[in-house]
Amino acid sequence: ARVPPDPLALGFLRYRVGNDTAARDAFRAAAVAGDPAGMFSWGLMLESEALRDLPGSIAEAARYYWLSALQGFALAQFQVAVMLEQGEVEADFDAAGRLVNAVSYYRAAGRQGLGLAWNNLAFCYLEGCGVEQSLSSARWYFREAIADGYVDHVDAEREIARLDARI
Repeated sequence: ARVPPDPLALGFLRYRVGNDTAARDAFRAAAVAGDPAGMFSWGLMLESEALRDLPGSIAEAARYYWLSALQGFALAQFQVAVMLEQGEVEADFDAAGRLVNAVSYYRAAGRQGLGLAWNNLAFCYLEGCGVEQSLSSARWYFREAIADGYVDHVDAEREIARLDARI
């Protein structure tokens, strides 16, 4: 018996060959099927230039990011944190507020090895955004970002040097 194609894999393949409509359909199918990577990818498509201006597309993107994040998908956790921090969505749990929730999502994504999440969390500590300001914590999270392969490590190193001068 022939195995049906994976909608997520089809979406990436179709996206690479420039068939955006087919890619969107495949990503939507993967998202509806409950695949966390598919939900994240569909959220990205909803935020793309082609779909961003459609009524409700950002809210729908956020919904799929949240569904994926709740399944532990690190990139979705990061994206939810960014949307919370930028005020694009409201807090999803408790009355602590969106910035505290953003910190929780950055931390969850960082624990899975996403250096970019540690970098953003470092800035939260640096600026006292959703957490009590702590230069030593900011320094520690910048180091974690570098250790987890944050690609813009030169900027993180520069921030660490600035912090060392202040601490």
